[in-house]
Amino acid sequence: MNKRFLLAFTLLSAFYIKAQELSVEKIWKNYEFYGKSVSGFRSLKDGEHFSKISEEEGKTYVSKHRFDDNGGKGEILISADLLKGIDFDDYYFNDDETKVLLTTNTNYIYRRSFTANYFLLDLKTGVRKPLDEAHQPQMLATFSPDGSKV
Repeated sequence: MNKRFLLAFTLLSAFYIKAQELSVEKIWKNYEFYGKSVSGFRSLKDGEHFSKISEEEGKTYVSKHRFDDNGGKGEILISADLLKGIDFDDYYFNDDETKVLLTTNTNYIYRRSFTANYFLLDLKTGVRKPLDEAHQPQMLATFSPDGSKV
């Protein structure tokens, strides 16, 4: 009987001590248990490359890399000249990766919802234009399934 009591007491005290180490402040204030992530990159359709926001000599551009290039410079996918004058926060490709939606002035509302000013960039022609100058900011802009419309 004493052995069972001792075992139960030991297990309960160990659980209590572990439970004290976890606190609301550690979770939500200090983010001690927050998962690590990498932002600013997108997998490309070919399955061998990804794109990411890069910066060099004060110029921001989007570069294309192979998954196995071990941190190499990669090739320039969207040049700093095409992005000149836009301080973009994020980017989204259409289905065939010929057009890009650029978000600027992002204002987060709650969790994943936000408003932003969008620019549409055609990678084939290099034409960049605001999505809708009359109605800014927009919310939930996305490409149609065939990638031809927003």
